[in-house]
Amino acid sequence: MRLLELRLIEDQHSFVRFPGNLTIVAGMSPAARNWFVHAAPLLLEGIACGASAFVEFGGATHEIGAGALAQRFLDRPVAVVLDAAPFQRVIADHLSLTGRPYDMPVVVAAEHIAQAEAAHQGTIESVGVLERSVELSQVEHRGALDDSARFAERVAEARGAVDPFAAMVRDRAVEIAARLEVETSALPGACRGETEEAAKERIVRLEAALCELDSALHSLIRVDTREVDSALEIVRVITATGAIEVPEAIRLADEYRAARSRIAALEERVAVGEGGMVSVKGRLDQARARFAAAEAKLLPATTNAEDIVALERAHDSALEAERRVSGLFGSRWRKQLDDALAVEQVVLDRLGYPTWSAFIMGARMLDSTAENKRQLEHARRELEDIERVWARVMAKLGDNVEFCAYFDGLERLQEAAHAIVGDVDDVEAALRALRVDPGPRSMTVEQARDNLASSLLAVGFGIETHATLEDLQGTALTWLDEVHQISWLHSQLEADAKHCAQELDEARETLERIQLVGAVDEIDGFGADRLYTAREDVARAEECMWRHRDALIRVAQLVAESERVMELAYTAATDDERDEAGEAVPMPSRVEALTAVLEERINELREAGTEGSIPLVLDDAFAGLPSTERAELLGWLEGYSLFLQVIYLTDGPEVVAWAEGRTTPRIRVVRGEGFFG
Repeated sequence: MRLLELRLIEDQHSFVRFPGNLTIVAGMSPAARNWFVHAAPLLLEGIACGASAFVEFGGATHEIGAGALAQRFLDRPVAVVLDAAPFQRVIADHLSLTGRPYDMPVVVAAEHIAQAEAAHQGTIESVGVLERSVELSQVEHRGALDDSARFAERVAEARGAVDPFAAMVRDRAVEIAARLEVETSALPGACRGETEEAAKERIVRLEAALCELDSALHSLIRVDTREVDSALEIVRVITATGAIEVPEAIRLADEYRAARSRIAALEERVAVGEGGMVSVKGRLDQARARFAAAEAKLLPATTNAEDIVALERAHDSALEAERRVSGLFGSRWRKQLDDALAVEQVVLDRLGYPTWSAFIMGARMLDSTAENKRQLEHARRELEDIERVWARVMAKLGDNVEFCAYFDGLERLQEAAHAIVGDVDDVEAALRALRVDPGPRSMTVEQARDNLASSLLAVGFGIETHATLEDLQGTALTWLDEVHQISWLHSQLEADAKHCAQELDEARETLERIQLVGAVDEIDGFGADRLYTAREDVARAEECMWRHRDALIRVAQLVAESERVMELAYTAATDDERDEAGEAVPMPSRVEALTAVLEERINELREAGTEGSIPLVLDDAFAGLPSTERAELLGWLEGYSLFLQVIYLTDGPEVVAWAEGRTTPRIRVVRGEGFFG
């Protein structure tokens, strides 16, 4: 949740707003700061404190206090406000630890027996500290790995709601609505029917989303992978034993398959009332096949000389067998007669005659023809029924904005694929089967291995001397997969931020038009049903857009935090290895000790909130610290402000100067009004 504004109930002109993720509130008097420090926790606990507030949670803005429904945002006691006292204690503890016995040089001399014994005792104590440090680092490493696995699951779950086509679907819906307004002579904006209050709410929501998208963008670190990509491509080429696949073609094939799958899923959803798209297609194909077979039975049979000769021979055989059956040993020829008649009937059926007499007289199988006509009529009715079902499904798809947008994207992919593999029926198979000659080798396998190792070293990997080429390839591919996912996420965030800015401009124009000429009247008259349908399409597309946008921001936040957890796991593993090797454990710096206090309080606030993270209020907590340490701590808070709101109360100029020197929109300096001024 985020605290947007706090206002005195008895004096509505006394208020303070919190527009940024990290808001520096400057210029408060000691009395106002003291009142704020005591009132903020009460307000979050749902207790009357003489103030009202606007808070944001669940994607909407709510008012609490001032007669509004009280809501408890804390499910267990936790200190919301942090002052300078814990930091002063950490500084004092840090100073007291700088003279630990095992950090002192050991002086061994005959004349200093007492000092040597003291040093020996200190060494024994340091061994115990070292053992405890090993155990602690092992626990931290295991915990960090568990956290990393949990983050991976949460990222995978959050990705399920990410829809890269959502912006395209929304734009298509708005475009169709605009054309429909012109076609029905409706006023611009009739399909939305937006009021002034709705337009203002949309602007507030878009501004908040744009700020969150910008914060998410800044949380993702872009990495240059060109050297590693180039080194891997060299390895792939020189280790190839024949023609090699084209990476661009494989990427395009994957995108084509994903687009086809998305369209198929949407088709099934649209045709669910008819039994599903696969079922409708299968029934249509079967009906067409049955109709074609019934129609073929009524076509005139073609008679050729070979069939005539075969029929005459079969008839002669039947006559000869019949003559012998009537003789003295007729019972012996009964089977031959049956076989001869069966052969004759097969040829007659092929020619379309019931009997030999009918063939001689030229009379077709009248009863069979009538049955075939009846079957044809039944097949025709069945085909017409299923074709009407098919037409209904196709009409639904044609009116579905999401399907049209997806289909446009699929056509663009097909055009790109045809430019590579030509006009083929199975685009995906052709792309995956495409191979090219790798050409002559540019270096030896050993040189390629060294080149790949150098590129990995350049991006921060520690490479062991005995690592094989296969080991390096596996490491590089795993790392590239993670980086490419982050790059894709970064590009999606950039595209969505641009789209959000366009929506914000559109919303502001809408508000200006409403304030100038008034809201559009309710839809009535010609084309009203179509305009209502377009309004529903726009609303659904915007809901999909918001789900995608929220999921995209959530994935970015999880990825950024999981990267931090992985760094902790790596650090813990390194400490573990160093401790087991008997190396001295370096003492944490004072800034690290101070950030540990902040991190502990932040974790408490994130776990105690009923509606997400509770804002952290700092009552000039960094007062008295050196400027360098204060700047480090504020920079650390800036990174954490991606995940929770931070409010810093101060009456000194140092923090304000630091905030005003930053360019990110997450950090804002504000001053209160009235009592808070």
